[in-house]
Amino acid sequence: MNNPFQITTTYRLDQIEKRLSSLEASLSLLGQRVTGQDKAVDRLVKQREIKIGEAERPVIEVPRHLIENKSRKKEAVAERYACWERLDRAGLRPYEIAEAFQCDHGSVAFAKKQGFKSGWMLRAERTRLKA
Repeated sequence: MNNPFQITTTYRLDQIEKRLSSLEASLSLLGQRVTGQDKAVDRLVKQREIKIGEAERPVIEVPRHLIENKSRKKEAVAERYACWERLDRAGLRPYEIAEAFQCDHGSVAFAKKQGFKSGWMLRAERTRLKA
C-alpha cells in the first residue's frame, strides 16, 4: 500500500530518526567535553594543591559607644563609617553590618557606594580641590 498517508508517515519517521541520531551524537560529544573539563579541573587542583573550603570569618569587636551612638554629627558619622569600612573589608555583608549596628542595611550600602565618606567629608574634599 503506497497511499499518500503511508509515504508521508514513513518519510517523517526517517527524518525524526536522523535528527535523533544527530542529537545523540551531539550529546555524547558534550558529555566527553564535560568529563574532560572535570578531569582538567581535578588535575589543576592536584597540581596546585588548592584546597576548596570556607574561610573562617575574623571576629571583630566593635566598641559599644559606636553601636549605641545614633548621632549625625560629622565626627560620629566619620567614626561609624570608618568602622563600617573595616567590617566591609573583613568580608561582612552590608546587612550583617547593619544588623550589628541596629540600622537599615540601605544606610550601609549607601555608605559603601560613597566609598565610606559622608557628605561632610566629600564637601571638604571638593573645597580642598577647588582651592
